[in-house]
Amino acid sequence: FVFCCTSAFFLLYTADNYSINWDELRVWSAMPKAIYETKQLQLGAGALIFDSGDNMQTYPPALPLFANFFLSAAPVFKESYIFLAYAVFVSAITASPFPDLRWKHWWLIPIAFIFVTCAPFVLTLHGGDNSYFYESLYIDPVLGFATGYVCYLATAKPFRSGFDRIRFALALGVLVIIKDTGILFAALSVVCALVICRFEDKPSFPVLARKLAIPAGLMLLPYFLWKGLLQHYHITNHVSLQIRLPAAQVVGALTDVLLHAPIINLLVFGLSFLT
Repeated sequence: FVFCCTSAFFLLYTADNYSINWDELRVWSAMPKAIYETKQLQLGAGALIFDSGDNMQTYPPALPLFANFFLSAAPVFKESYIFLAYAVFVSAITASPFPDLRWKHWWLIPIAFIFVTCAPFVLTLHGGDNSYFYESLYIDPVLGFATGYVCYLATAKPFRSGFDRIRFALALGVLVIIKDTGILFAALSVVCALVICRFEDKPSFPVLARKLAIPAGLMLLPYFLWKGLLQHYHITNHVSLQIRLPAAQVVGALTDVLLHAPIINLLVFGLSFLT
């Protein structure tokens, strides 16, 4: 119910949104539009918005394809539906802490609604006016929320049942095709899940390997399918994946967490305890 309410709210809130930033105009809003018009991925010489071999063609297609589903379902093309797709995608993640919310706790629904709608905005305040969530199409906040969700699943016994393994596997599969760095976060989440499972449940290594098969397979399959598709079109990623942690950025990130996390954690803890 909370997810449906927030989706309706986002439909109204993003109704007049349009792209204004450079990265939106050349990639994140342009790619869904091109897919909508051509009904195909923007790869190779036939790409509508990129030259053949353009490094922009190497960007994974998860969010542009997801936005295209919204555009294709609409009676007419409207750029604001791309913003709506981003909002709905993230709200599905931020609404996940409230699966057991019951009507007898109706008074918690407005609190959950405020959390689901405000958390993405609060966590992107440090980027300035051009990167507020719901107001921009930058991919990094979506990647961050997807990574957070996968990390949450990794610590919540993701190998406990077949459903948990499939849910974890699908989340990993989506994460790796949001952005190239997603494979790094996905791999780290799998390692954390394995370590936690090994120390808490103490399964034998053959049993642990069988539990890992589905998540690892669905994590690697979309990643290598996308890389194989790029190889087929002779597209090379000229941007190297570098991991750098400048001291100023680390301090800034920790400051954001210290300022915002207590409020969010308090809401989540209170709601989960009461429900």
